[in-house]
Amino acid sequence: MDLDVVMWGNAQGPASKAVCQHGPPECRMQMVYACSKNLYPGVDNYLPFVHCVDDVLIKMFPKGLPEGTVNMTLANSVMTGCAKTVGHDYAKLDACATGPDGIKYIGAEMAKTPGHKGVPFWQIGDGPVTYPDQTNKEDLLKLVCAAITGTKPAACGNATVPAFTSVPTPGEIEKLVCEALAISEVVFEDWSSGKICVAISKIVKIPDCQALVEKLWDKIIAKCPKGLTSISQVDSSFDSISCEAQSPSTVVV
Repeated sequence: MDLDVVMWGNAQGPASKAVCQHGPPECRMQMVYACSKNLYPGVDNYLPFVHCVDDVLIKMFPKGLPEGTVNMTLANSVMTGCAKTVGHDYAKLDACATGPDGIKYIGAEMAKTPGHKGVPFWQIGDGPVTYPDQTNKEDLLKLVCAAITGTKPAACGNATVPAFTSVPTPGEIEKLVCEALAISEVVFEDWSSGKICVAISKIVKIPDCQALVEKLWDKIIAKCPKGLTSISQVDSSFDSISCEAQSPSTVVV
């Protein structure tokens, strides 16, 4: 698996005049991060730097960052210290981030960022953008393991799919259908109980899935307006279903 941490987030505008959600210090840090990816290529080289910066800020502000807390002076100070910690030359990172290479590298990050509703998120291959939270924070391992078509690594042994010990309620079935659609990106025209159950089986094992889905089929279809062609449209139309999963490479932002 190739992991790529994309340094763009919710920034807007062209790379040369990016406007970041949390102001110029965030743009500065994203630019330095992008430079670290290119001056120290390989996730094992650049990610420790990014992690160090995040870790320092989290420890400084354990209850969260108040708006405006991270000014340019603090941002540069933390990044300078972390560069030293992981063995990066901060002078080179700074020169890159303040020159044309910085704009080029952050532009590449912008180009790799898929449409999304918020950060952080992950994307496996060309799959849907998924947003981690306290209820699905372990799902990334399951999704990665499910996407591997060959021999799975040992870590996937811990990514067991849970199973219902009793027959799920109609509401639980409806919610699982919605989540399964988000993971599989099954288009409206291709819906079938069999395909839906294959997708559901990647989330949870349920007894007699196909029979249960078929019993609720008319109700499920009624909640999804005709003519939908993509899961992004399906997501926004499930007004009556509690949909935890969101529409979706591995990209993490």
